[in-house]
Amino acid sequence: MAEIKAFECLGGFDEVGASATLVRVKDDLGNNRNILIDSGVKTRTGLDDYGERFSYSEGHIMPDYIVHAVLITHAHSDHTGNIPYVLKENPEASIYMTVPTSAIAMQLWLNTSYIKEQNEGVRESLIFSDAAAKACEKITKIEKPGWINLFPGVDAFYWPNGHIRGSAMIFLKVGETITCFSGDMSFYDTPTVRGMEMPEEFVGRVDHLFIESTYGDRSIVERYPEEDRLARIASDVMNGNGKAVFPAFGVGRGPDVFLALLSRGLKPFIDGMCVTMFDVYASKFGYWSNLDHSSGIDLNSGEIDLLKIYNRAQRMEILSSGNPNPLAVVTTAGMMVRGSCAQAHLTSGRFLERTRNMLGITGYQAPLTEGYEIFHASQNGGIVNVYGDEINLSARVEKFELTSHADGLQLSGFVKNLNPKRVILNHGEKNGREGLEKLILSNGFLGSIIKPSNGNIISF
Repeated sequence: MAEIKAFECLGGFDEVGASATLVRVKDDLGNNRNILIDSGVKTRTGLDDYGERFSYSEGHIMPDYIVHAVLITHAHSDHTGNIPYVLKENPEASIYMTVPTSAIAMQLWLNTSYIKEQNEGVRESLIFSDAAAKACEKITKIEKPGWINLFPGVDAFYWPNGHIRGSAMIFLKVGETITCFSGDMSFYDTPTVRGMEMPEEFVGRVDHLFIESTYGDRSIVERYPEEDRLARIASDVMNGNGKAVFPAFGVGRGPDVFLALLSRGLKPFIDGMCVTMFDVYASKFGYWSNLDHSSGIDLNSGEIDLLKIYNRAQRMEILSSGNPNPLAVVTTAGMMVRGSCAQAHLTSGRFLERTRNMLGITGYQAPLTEGYEIFHASQNGGIVNVYGDEINLSARVEKFELTSHADGLQLSGFVKNLNPKRVILNHGEKNGREGLEKLILSNGFLGSIIKPSNGNIISF
């Protein structure tokens, strides 16, 4: 009978980023098979010899074994960014992901090729592009929840988990043993996807639960009142003849912020990678599109097309210092790094120095990024050094809690309801994992809880 031999923790276990777990199994025919759950990168930031900020991507630990199958929970780069390199080393491996995840991942790989050309040269860009193209050919697209056979006695089941369009938790059945990989999960409806519902079929049947712990130590702000606050402040800024800029992550957050503003009567522009991702979200994905939660807004309407900024010329026309019109714009990158569309908006017309303007921060800001420096300057004093200039920060800076992750109480409640035999905490830093562990135990959980580090091997 098929059985699990070991779990190898290759990335994302004592950190957020570069998620990867290798599941080593023996199938019904006695063949050794190695299944990789997610294959991501993490973004690092630093200072070069001249004191300038730079960022780069770093993959997870590469497996020592041949990879036969890659199963992906969702499209964010910290779960998909390393796939082309894994497939380069394992050209016969199959890849499984939902239909929307494949569409989003392909766009992200295309964008990565462009970034590599700018930062690492044409050769590295071509190597990545070639590997990504071959990876695309190996993808099996999951059209709806249901069992799929990987190998004799080894099956997988994808269940929507509410994080972004097409995201799913994966149940891996090896013989009689079921392991659940939660992926990033959320129970709140967002403008682009419904929150997760309990997978009742698996209650009391899961042996091992790998669960994210990003916000395991805290409670998150209720999303809907926060979206109301975001729209209200943006409206106030525009009524005061100011401009509101919302840098956001292109996948998920950007389209969410855009639709939150649009559904409340505003007409914001949408820019950068947000446009590409919005167009992907507007595609028809069958079952996965039925999880849409865009409040009845037609994502393919001509009115929305008029709000899209497709190129630099359009952007510069809108940002012209001679343009007196108030406006709101949702753009990338979420951390406002050098060279992004966000930089163009924040450096145009002395945006950050004008009190009538507002910068809306919608996500996490990593240390040493421009977004981190701007936010901390807004809290601790008005001078900030970004984009090669010393700026007297006078614009209003607001932070909005619009996470698409579950918090500690929701995660521990999920564990209680699913009732697995064993819990393995991943996708979280020290505080998140320890906080979630305490909450799970406080709910009366009697099974074991494991907090492995990258490089650890788990076997039972």
